[in-house]
Amino acid sequence: MYVLAAIAAITYTTGRPNHHALMPLLSESPEQVAAANSVSSLSEGIGYTAGGILAAALADAGAGAVFTAAAAALLLGAFLTLGVSA
Repeated sequence: MYVLAAIAAITYTTGRPNHHALMPLLSESPEQVAAANSVSSLSEGIGYTAGGILAAALADAGAGAVFTAAAAALLLGAFLTLGVSA
């Protein structure tokens, strides 16, 4: 568990600076930067809250529900990236 927590912390600390560095480059005005940062923070907070609730519900439902949810998330992620072009 400690190894997984360390990996999560490393990916978080290397990903967030990139996210914040790219935000001004993708925006056309300072107002858009502020709005994008607000939406980003809001969606992150919602994700933390909903993720904790979903994790508790899945843990209560059992291992089969956890694997089913993980497979569904993997398929959804694969489907959503089909339209991304290089």
